[in-house]
Amino acid sequence: MQDNDTMVFDPGVPPDLEHAPLVREEAIDWIESRFPGVLAFTTGAVLRMAGEGSRRWLITRLREHGIGVEEMFSLPAAADALSVLFLRSKGVKFREAVDAVVGGQEASRAGEPRYGGVWNRLLVTALDRLKRRVPPRLLGSALFSLIRDPKDRPNSLIIVKRHGKRADLHSTEVASPVSHDYVYRTILERPPPVCSVIAPSLEVIFLGKDQLPARSELTSRHFVSVHIATAHETYELLMGTMRPAPVSLDDTVHEFVARILDIVFPHFEEFYRVQSASRFETTTEPEAGSADDLQLWLITQFLATVHSGSLCEVIETTQAPSGTRALASSAAKPWEPSLWDPPKGLEMLSGYASLTGVPLVVDKVEQPWTSVIKSVEPEMRYLRSRATDGKGQGDYSALALPFNSSAGNLMGSLYMLMPGQDRPMKDVEVRILTIFSLIVGEIIERQNAARHTTNVYVNIATLTILKQEQFKAALLDLLGRMSLEITENGPLRRDMRLPFLLLSANGPDPDELDPAISGRLKDWLVDTLHHLEWRSFVQSHLPDADGDSLFESFVGEYSGVGMIISLSKLVAKDELDRIRSAFTSTINRISPLNSPVKLVAWVLDVPAQRILEAGDLEGLAENVERWALDVATVVDDVAQSSYLAHERGDWDAALRRVRKALQKDGGRTNSYLRRIAADCSFSLGDWPSALKYAQEAAELSVHDQGSGLVRSLCQCGDAHLCLGEPARAWDLYSEAADVAPNHPLPPYYRGQSFLLMARLLQVYENELQKAAQLGSAEAEGIKVVTSTLVDAALDDLTSAADLLDLWGLIPESYQYRNLHLVPTLLGQGLGYLLARSPGPAASRLQSARRSFPKDDLFFREFIFAKCWEGGLHRHYGELLTGDEWLVLKDRLTGAFQAGSQALVPP
Repeated sequence: MQDNDTMVFDPGVPPDLEHAPLVREEAIDWIESRFPGVLAFTTGAVLRMAGEGSRRWLITRLREHGIGVEEMFSLPAAADALSVLFLRSKGVKFREAVDAVVGGQEASRAGEPRYGGVWNRLLVTALDRLKRRVPPRLLGSALFSLIRDPKDRPNSLIIVKRHGKRADLHSTEVASPVSHDYVYRTILERPPPVCSVIAPSLEVIFLGKDQLPARSELTSRHFVSVHIATAHETYELLMGTMRPAPVSLDDTVHEFVARILDIVFPHFEEFYRVQSASRFETTTEPEAGSADDLQLWLITQFLATVHSGSLCEVIETTQAPSGTRALASSAAKPWEPSLWDPPKGLEMLSGYASLTGVPLVVDKVEQPWTSVIKSVEPEMRYLRSRATDGKGQGDYSALALPFNSSAGNLMGSLYMLMPGQDRPMKDVEVRILTIFSLIVGEIIERQNAARHTTNVYVNIATLTILKQEQFKAALLDLLGRMSLEITENGPLRRDMRLPFLLLSANGPDPDELDPAISGRLKDWLVDTLHHLEWRSFVQSHLPDADGDSLFESFVGEYSGVGMIISLSKLVAKDELDRIRSAFTSTINRISPLNSPVKLVAWVLDVPAQRILEAGDLEGLAENVERWALDVATVVDDVAQSSYLAHERGDWDAALRRVRKALQKDGGRTNSYLRRIAADCSFSLGDWPSALKYAQEAAELSVHDQGSGLVRSLCQCGDAHLCLGEPARAWDLYSEAADVAPNHPLPPYYRGQSFLLMARLLQVYENELQKAAQLGSAEAEGIKVVTSTLVDAALDDLTSAADLLDLWGLIPESYQYRNLHLVPTLLGQGLGYLLARSPGPAASRLQSARRSFPKDDLFFREFIFAKCWEGGLHRHYGELLTGDEWLVLKDRLTGAFQAGSQALVPP
């Protein structure tokens, strides 16, 4: 079927219900002329012919009405679909268009199950909650506009007596004092008045008909009376305050209060009555999202009722590229498809309001606004279709009012597309709609809290803490499933890890507190972990955690250690870093200053490659247990030293912490502590100590579950490089590459080592040239060596970048803390180097790196400056222009001309 150049179906008959049969006949003629011989069409082809290519939800609605219920659309069904969609695009209601085209014949639906009763109960509950929330908030706003001084508002009482439409009562321009007897008689009248109390916290308490205030509550207040006459009826407001208070009743306040009273009483009561009496029949089962938003949907329905001929939407600001998401709309019921999909939420207005927190008002929706406000045409068409007897056909105004969380964070906006009004009335409506936007924010926060509470209830009900033997059995089962999953998925293209979260407790050092007291407190905190709703704990730190994998996760206890949570899902390196940041980088920093014991957390991980290669899974499980037990004894030292070194750049303090931890039982076998010590020694320019700690880490890392051995070997290589032993450094980088062929660190470290040697050789050349000791043959030799080193460095660093890309850690994902400060500090260091002052350059770069301890740019530049300052450039100059170069050259030639399979990604 050739339909690339197909025109949108547009018959030449009037687009109304009366001519629907003629429209269908033209649709058949049009299809036969465009697609001769074609008897069946796909859903996509039908949508393209109708000019609705991106709205596949329309097919669902058509099939609900019996059109195109087969897998492919027959020619008659395609004509029916085109006719219905054409009439709908011209403002005809969807259901009426279907009835006119197919004669009201609707496809039979499944009789059961029906969910109308469930929806009715949900709606009644949502209505009751809305009744407890909307009228009190509005009445409180009316009272606060009349009583301006905030000191007079707490403990005040407002009584509203409705007099109906009475000609003998008019609005009063001033508030007149009234006696307690008059107020009490008003309360005793039938029907009783509406009473609200303003609590000391300014929360508005809506009193029921059986909760009328006693006389003693009246005599403690000073009352004034105000009459407000509106187009609907006349209200008498009796306001009682704890002390005499002035009442403001200018024209603006009068209009505002009158509008609120009409909304609270005739409008809301009628809306409540109609919605409570409604009965729905639907086959759509309530889902979590749709049921949660019923209060929001009722607010949109109510506002569309109050502002006749309007459209209302509640729009949430999201992290998605579109930026907004429609939570509720007065145009669509939660159990029915939206009239336009997806509901875009009129991004221009609502998006700006959500991000800026400023109410935005377009006085008149016409050109150029109709082209600027996205997706406005479907909404305008919807409003025109609802208009009857010519009403609602005039100008429209668009209002977007932001709503915030209780913490002040912008959450979204309330959007209204309503018939145009004059300026004074529009100002009143904006003020009232702002109150509704605040109510919307409160509802959303309460929903989130309720949802979180529900999840915690579920977690409490299913709380199972495995004993140590049970945990080991569950761990063995998990490792078996992971091994099978890895095998079935084929060769690993990314570095995947199986994470575990260790929660433990740590007491102070023995000289800081009585060890016996500290021990008892530590045991108490470890025992307290048994009451942890750990799924809720994980979700609170990782809100976007995969619910399915979290459900499959499990937790076990270890006597004297704490809890181990198995997250039961292979994660990439970037996700593992996010988990570490969520737990170890937050929990381990938070502790009361006077706390004798604190909670600590640490993330352990097992590489997927290790699981795949493990011949004995039971032995691997025992290693995981032993690893956790060793870490638990020094987990706080590991966390604090890592934080001091990698976050604060305080290497002296971190090194002191490591040396103290190495004296503990767990520290004697902990390789990570030694890698931190090596990092600190490098940052302090102490190459021998760096080599010592790196070698110890490499020896201990042989049996590690993680990739610590690779890092340790690379650190050893860097230490030998800084000590002037490039051949030994090369061997260690190659050994690391053999251990983990797909790891990006070995090619990265070796590539950086080539750059370091090339830069030191360049400094050596400049010194010889300045002293007039550089011959032409020697200069040519240095040029060849430099070119070879640079080419090798580029090959290695390119390979490292490719491997990082496979890991999901592309350079673009790294964000500097300060985009301008980093280049500035690097530039200052470069300035000292160009001035041939490597000592000040090294000192300046080391100081700058304390602000950016994780930034390897500073580290590499500091290493170069420090090596230059120590005279290493002369050592490398003599080495690389002598016989030693031949050995390195042979290795370079063999590695790079042969492809160096160990360093190239598969």
